Amino acid sequence: MLFAIASNAAWALRSVAGPATVGVLLSAAVVARLAAADPLRPRAWASALAGLGFAVYLAWQLAVLFVLPTGNMDLAVFYRAGREAAAGRDPYLFRGEMVFLSPPPALGAFRLASALPYPVVGAAWAIASALMTVALVPLANRLLALDHAADLAAAPPALPADLTALLGAALVNSNASIWGHRSGQLCALTAFALTLALLARQRGRPALAGVCLAVAAFKPATLIPFLVLFLRKADVRTWLALAACSLGLSLAAAPPRVWKTLVAHDLEKIDESGRPGGINDYDFPRAISSDILAFNHLFHRAGVHDRGVISGLQSASVGLLLGGLYLTRGRRPFTAAASLAAVGSMLVLYHRMYDAVVFALPLAYGSALAVRAAGRRRVLAVGCVALLLGVIDQPRETLIPLTRWSLEQGIAGRFVQAVVLPYAAWSILIALAGLTLCAFPPRNRISARPAVSDHARGGT
Repeated sequence: MLFAIASNAAWALRSVAGPATVGVLLSAAVVARLAAADPLRPRAWASALAGLGFAVYLAWQLAVLFVLPTGNMDLAVFYRAGREAAAGRDPYLFRGEMVFLSPPPALGAFRLASALPYPVVGAAWAIASALMTVALVPLANRLLALDHAADLAAAPPALPADLTALLGAALVNSNASIWGHRSGQLCALTAFALTLALLARQRGRPALAGVCLAVAAFKPATLIPFLVLFLRKADVRTWLALAACSLGLSLAAAPPRVWKTLVAHDLEKIDESGRPGGINDYDFPRAISSDILAFNHLFHRAGVHDRGVISGLQSASVGLLLGGLYLTRGRRPFTAAASLAAVGSMLVLYHRMYDAVVFALPLAYGSALAVRAAGRRRVLAVGCVALLLGVIDQPRETLIPLTRWSLEQGIAGRFVQAVVLPYAAWSILIALAGLTLCAFPPRNRISARPAVSDHARGGT
């Protein structure tokens, strides 16, 4: 997180200080709030900073709508794909760098949206993305409250109001949030749909959970780890709703007779985009590879340059990660297992920095642990939150020139490549291990008081 703060501060000195700069300062304030003595006591300064953060975010959103040049480069790709599908053409055959890689159900949604004029879609998407991102931390806090009500002994209570607001302000102003909004990405929708699916599961509404999972499936790599949380007998209706919704969206995309062809072309494009020179290539020549979150990116920066070896290591690592998440699926509290799935999801196959807005739940859960725990367990929880905040504040504009510098610096450059450039992936792995220890501490190894103190039971 210290690297993120320093890098964003340096970037701000060279340009107009924007919401992402405010975001990293708010992230530091969140850590300070968690580390303060008597963390249960509300802090007026935290509420004031949160209000300032949301005011900055509102001003930026108004600038996006009315002042700044049009962004939404990824949304333009989605819209183009929808128009192609509406005209009966295969959007996966597009030749160029800005290729369409989403699965057929997502294509069906984009085809429906493309019936509207692009300026209308762009404005609506900017507003919807902003509202969904603002809602992520409150929804995560609501999930904490539900889990605590169902499991007083294991699940921590919801966050205090001032901390909820401060954490929410830090998230919406983060680099992950701002970059995702500016490019018109699906990250806010995916995180929002997954959080709603978890809430629906806990409220006993399996059909709604399935519909939300179908929307989250627009980004399959993010969805996969969360599916291990829906393997109970009670989740059969969830899977049926997921299948029905996905089939309906696929029908909106194209007739069933061409589904096999569309899927084959989609997989071909995904493979091509990751090859040398492709838009998702993790190698050094691609400047935009700096914000990739994936095991292959981590292994490459660590010094493994044989693509076949990297591919094998990535497959094994993803398998181990999913296996570990599967083993935690039934452990209490549920919010712990869901938080681990959210953190681990960023290293499944391929993601970019903006996808990390899905960390709203683990940030809220880790903060709830930090507020209620004591001793080393509290220190570990605060550290995990700081690591995750460092990921969502990843300084993309600093990593690109730092990558170029490292290629000319010998041993020092190789050290930077292995440790600093993939710091986000290292942070995710360390936070994953730390949250696991915080949620399921080995006996007599980490000092902690009960998940719910007598003061908490008395009601606040």
